Amino acid sequence: MKQEIIVQLNKDFEGSARVENGVEFWMARNIQDHFADVSNMVDLGAGTFCRI
Repeated sequence: MKQEIIVQLNKDFEGSARVENGVEFWMARNIQDHFADVSNMVDLGAGTFCRI
């Protein structure tokens, strides 16, 4: 991945952080697009799978 793209994605991700009472966190709705390309299936056992 090109360095410029990495820098921009990191800036966008960090820019969506929220801070309340000194605790930094991200809202899932705000960051879901950052992980759109990640879709691995994990075996949870007993034939059950979960997409991560």
